[in-house]
Amino acid sequence: MERLPAFASDYAKLTGVLLQNSRQKRLLATALSTVADSVNRLLTNEQGEQFVGTSVIYLRWVTELTNVELFAIFRTVSKQAEDYTMSLQERTLQEGREQGIEQGREQGIRAMLKLKMDAATIAAALEYPLDRVLAIVRQVEIERN
Repeated sequence: MERLPAFASDYAKLTGVLLQNSRQKRLLATALSTVADSVNRLLTNEQGEQFVGTSVIYLRWVTELTNVELFAIFRTVSKQAEDYTMSLQERTLQEGREQGIEQGREQGIRAMLKLKMDAATIAAALEYPLDRVLAIVRQVEIERN
């Protein structure tokens, strides 16, 4: 593994490791362990957590790592880093489920509108707030024009 320049900030250290090693799965865990202290310091504040979260998402996009492999890699950094990665994955899955539910609900409202159902009936049938149904009705009307 080629040695990185000595970066002063934890952000730069993590970025350097990711850019240099993200395409080499075998070296990634070793490289991340060399900046473990930096990663752990980043995880002590909200901005740092967001940066580490973005780094994990970056790794998911540029590698073909599975969740299990990501957890194993971050386990080499620290228990704190592994826990954060697992928590991030759980939050991401929950957000995806919520988005899926919203999309399904919107599709259902659109289908009911095609059946000429009124907004109040749709809201009652779906147990969904009338103002939200009306917002989708307005959106459908805009799309038609």
